[in-house]
Amino acid sequence: MATNGGIAYIDQANRAVMVTNATGSLRRSLGGIADQSERAAWSPDGRRIVVGGRITDPIGGAVHPLPFPVHTPTWSPDSRRLAYIGDVQETIGTPDLHRIFGSLMMTPVDGSSPPLTVTGREFIGYPAWSPDGSTIAYSEDREGATATRIVLRDVSAGRERTIVPPQPGLPEVIMAAWAPTGDRLAFAIVPGQPPPGGGVLGQIAVIGVDGSGLRVLVSSQHHQLAFPCWSPDGQLIAYTEIHSFSDETHSFSTATVLVLPADGGPGRVVAPGSGSSWAVAREPTITIRAIPDPVVTGASLMVQTGVNAAVDGLPVPGHGTVSFTVDGAPAGSGSLSTGSQDISADTSVVLTAPSAGAHQIVANYPGDGEISSGTASLDTTVSRARPVVTITVLPNPSVVGAPVTVRVTVRGSAQPVGGSVRLFAGLTAMGRTDVVAGSAELAVTTLTDGLNQPIFATYAGDANNETAVSNIVHHDVQVPTRTTVAADVNPSVFGQPVRFSVGVSRGPGSTSGFSPAGTAAIDDDSTELGSATLSAGRTVIEAIPPVGVRAIRAVYRGDAVTAGSRSDLLAQTVTRADTTTTVAVAAGRGHLLGPAGRAGRPGSRAVSVPAGREIELVPTVTVVAPSAAVPAGRIDFTDQLGAVGAALGRTLYDGNRIGKFSGGMSVTLTEPGRHQISARFLGTDGLAGSAGSVVVDVGAAVEPTAPSGP
Repeated sequence: MATNGGIAYIDQANRAVMVTNATGSLRRSLGGIADQSERAAWSPDGRRIVVGGRITDPIGGAVHPLPFPVHTPTWSPDSRRLAYIGDVQETIGTPDLHRIFGSLMMTPVDGSSPPLTVTGREFIGYPAWSPDGSTIAYSEDREGATATRIVLRDVSAGRERTIVPPQPGLPEVIMAAWAPTGDRLAFAIVPGQPPPGGGVLGQIAVIGVDGSGLRVLVSSQHHQLAFPCWSPDGQLIAYTEIHSFSDETHSFSTATVLVLPADGGPGRVVAPGSGSSWAVAREPTITIRAIPDPVVTGASLMVQTGVNAAVDGLPVPGHGTVSFTVDGAPAGSGSLSTGSQDISADTSVVLTAPSAGAHQIVANYPGDGEISSGTASLDTTVSRARPVVTITVLPNPSVVGAPVTVRVTVRGSAQPVGGSVRLFAGLTAMGRTDVVAGSAELAVTTLTDGLNQPIFATYAGDANNETAVSNIVHHDVQVPTRTTVAADVNPSVFGQPVRFSVGVSRGPGSTSGFSPAGTAAIDDDSTELGSATLSAGRTVIEAIPPVGVRAIRAVYRGDAVTAGSRSDLLAQTVTRADTTTTVAVAAGRGHLLGPAGRAGRPGSRAVSVPAGREIELVPTVTVVAPSAAVPAGRIDFTDQLGAVGAALGRTLYDGNRIGKFSGGMSVTLTEPGRHQISARFLGTDGLAGSAGSVVVDVGAAVEPTAPSGP
């Protein structure tokens, strides 16, 4: 059975020929100017549409007027001839002008012979050719506006027989349409006058060609019904519902094309218009291509599809959607759209290229009601992807014997990546490991010492990825070292220089014969106390540690060839340094005073001064060897006169300065008697405190001498 195609009809609003489908989802204009009383008759081969005296192609192209008047034409099954009403004298009837006083005629479409008159003049309407071409059905009214009947005329023999006789009440039976099987006719029943008070205005009925099985499919109390036509598969009937009309002027303004099941049922509106005819669906031309081609697995693959149906070399674009499958599995869909030329409909979908190997991509077009369904396939071979392999080596540099972690990343358009990798240091294989989800990792402890060793990985590939070689990482493997430290004195005192002997030797696994070079340092916890350059792997660093039990460590910083190392901790005990303190008395310009008030040495047992005289107390703080620290800190001065003691003051002592600027102070003693002046150095974190004193005898004040007279 044939597949249903497009429905041609006349749009009442602009009198243009249109094409729709059984659902109304497709509508396109063929243009032209059509008489609303005519029908758009589609040729059985689907290549032409005749409306009145004009023939057009079904894509709205060239229009070919016939050279003689033609009314309500119909096609022969081979699409070579037209049967029509010609030699017309007048028309009467309802708004569709369905009865014409003229003759039934036939003519070849190509004009190869003149028209042939089949009947004499009479009131006839809408001829229809049987599927086998042997018979023409048409309505006839020989009595003139009194009764109509549908007759079948044998084309060869010229015999007629009535298939639908005049109906009771004299309604008009018109517009016969053949079923594609040739065994039934559909026709319209139109009352002669609108029934008073309401009633049925129009009906569509079917009858067997033997006159049996008359059955009304649809009735309307509000509209006249006209122009029935069968679908190519015989399952549906399209018809026109006339919405408004006037009486003897025979004009109507609007109409609608509906479709109902051929066995009866509710009608479904598909388009505004009238005079429909149905064509067999066109076979589609479906193109498919893939970009890029060839493609590697996992890459983006655009599949483009075009859909059209050719009519005499001119394409009719498809409508709707196209779905795609890859090896039978759904792979997306796309909506068809037409370009500026409106000659083909195209769509595309972007897929991810499947696994490597041979695959079939299929475009599935479900049809649009004018063009039938179809498929197009594309056999394509997907190549393996070319992955990018990268490695990182940590740490870099490393030390002989210490573990080195090599991480491998394999990135290809096809994910996830499997397979395995082998690792090399130069030409020496270091091991093999599996790639899981594009990653692999291997710990290596077999590297020998040396600089710029080329580390790389080779990827063995998998089903979807080709073999590949990674980037090269130039890796330095340093000679391991061992660092020791010893102090020449331990414990030591604050300020005492300590000589730390540092030794750096090669560690296990080294194949090099040279001694470590570079710089070593002494750290006190995290504070560097000093550094020096190695000579033949040894050096001495002199440092002065702070007071306390110090965590001393020697740190070898290494170089390009040798690795740095740290010694074990050395507990260096540093105690406070002892000090001694003395005090001297100075008068006047800083001259030291002796016991009798004469100039003397610091530390003299007694110094004599008169009461009320200003003197300078000069302290001296000495750090006891072996400390080389310079004393600095606070000094308290006190005065002991008999049983009474008094604080004289506090100064800051600075061993780097001299005279009174080194921490001395000026005092004036007014009380006669023997004073014991003490200077106490309070000490610091690194220096112990100490004290010293001097005795000052304070005598009576010296009276000024009166000047002698003349």
